[in-house]
Amino acid sequence: KKTDIDLLRAALPQGTKASVVKNGIFRRALDNTPFEALQDHIKDENMYFFIEEGLYKESLNAFKKWQQDIERKDEEYNAKVACLEGTIFEKLQIEEACKIPNRKQIMGRFVRVLRSIPEGIHSSINAVPRELVLTLDRVKDKMEAAEKAAVVITVAALLCSH
Repeated sequence: KKTDIDLLRAALPQGTKASVVKNGIFRRALDNTPFEALQDHIKDENMYFFIEEGLYKESLNAFKKWQQDIERKDEEYNAKVACLEGTIFEKLQIEEACKIPNRKQIMGRFVRVLRSIPEGIHSSINAVPRELVLTLDRVKDKMEAAEKAAVVITVAALLCSH
């Protein structure tokens, strides 16, 4: 029969590992790593999740669903702390940390911005001739109106002088 822990491990996305590690061994393993900030949080019996970049939110959601499925509502079964590149996130901050975009998402956004630059330049370049044509049309209309006014003034002047 599968245990609750087996169900949890099966529910986690590929790239996420859940392990129970002796505190002393885990402390030594954290020395001189970006995760050394976890040292103060290692106490009692814990399960640790080792999550590949980009799977944070998916892994947390799988964990929360597992909690619901096995009806574990006790505080001791909640996520307590997360460490991302040396930064500690506790309890409610963990969900916010899981929303941080990963490198792949950031690069995708960067590429979209880079692609939009030539499109913006193209639109601007097209706008210049269009504006120039509209301005020339307005100038032509004003000149035609001025010529008509000059003709009317000339005709009026001729009519007055005879």
